Amino acid sequence: MPPSPLSFVPLSFVPLSFVLPHTPLPHTPLAHPLRRGRPRAPLCRRHAYLITSTASTLPLSPSDVHTLRSLSTQTVVITGATGLIGRRLVWSLRCSRASVHVFARDPPAARSLFVDRSLPPVSVTRYDAAEGTLSASAARALRAADVVINLAGEPVEDGRWTPARKRALWDSRVCGTRAIAAALADPAARAVLINASAVGYYGTSETDTFDERNKQGGDFLARLAHAWELAALENGPASRTVVLRMGVVLARDGGALDKMSMAFRYFLGGPPGSGAQWFSWVHIDDVVRLILHASVDDRWRGVYNATAPAPVTLGEFCTELGKALGRPSWLPVPKQAVRALLGNEAAELILKGQRVVSTRMQENGFVYRFKDVASALRDLTKKEAE
Repeated sequence: MPPSPLSFVPLSFVPLSFVLPHTPLPHTPLAHPLRRGRPRAPLCRRHAYLITSTASTLPLSPSDVHTLRSLSTQTVVITGATGLIGRRLVWSLRCSRASVHVFARDPPAARSLFVDRSLPPVSVTRYDAAEGTLSASAARALRAADVVINLAGEPVEDGRWTPARKRALWDSRVCGTRAIAAALADPAARAVLINASAVGYYGTSETDTFDERNKQGGDFLARLAHAWELAALENGPASRTVVLRMGVVLARDGGALDKMSMAFRYFLGGPPGSGAQWFSWVHIDDVVRLILHASVDDRWRGVYNATAPAPVTLGEFCTELGKALGRPSWLPVPKQAVRALLGNEAAELILKGQRVVSTRMQENGFVYRFKDVASALRDLTKKEAE
């Protein structure tokens, strides 16, 4: 018996949570000298692939080549490395021959996740973001890093937002980031800080369009994102800091798309609520590419919306997902069911949404691989549809 459609209400529409295809990088000299870093090691010949998903065959751009070669000399610390985005980032960085240092709450589990011996090894240090403190070894790793990528935070979609749950969401982001920023404010530190945030910063709206110039909203997630960003900026004006307000990250191996696709496989697909609410999305390949570009390109500073250029309504998204999977989109989930499952506060994020675009990303000249949702979904569901 197929499961109830309520089992697949997409709880991951608020993302706070690349695999490289088999095209070797050309072994050409660096286009630009690096400011610092250890002597350049050769890129991994077997695994230095395109920054894109395994199903994609898009060509490697010159800027991607330069980015990967620049990273080959860098030491990178990553928090949240075992999450959806973090796993892809670690793979890409190891393939580029970067030195990768993972901060994880459960070091043995993190080590078991990154066991591919054909790639450079990963260093792992225990770190619990919610504790808001750093061990001596973690502080040393931060002072020695060239890049710090901070993705850690309890999943927003896991459970109803009780007072205790809200405290866990807050502490795992704000407290941990404050500790990292304080360590990077040390005169001995030199790292660029790439910090996650979310488009929930703007609150929800069925009619407004938000870019980086808009002010924060007034709901809990907006306040949380604002506090998270302020904590990241405490590392001082001398350090380059990039904050990425992420849209819904689409990936084949987890997140919102995985949950929604399951309902469509059982011919139970459809949008929550009216389907008229806005859905600001981004392909995981582009998320990882922009993080890596921001790590080595000094033009990246301040806040950016990490969303695709063309947001869609949730009804349009479900229609395109149905086409990609060869399934109809015909069974909306009633608003009352979403509220009963998530609670009123979290449900509003899904039932209202927000239309978010990135003005600053375009100003930086970043070129998306997946600009429209139809091409993104075809790429992510390609093997399944076949």
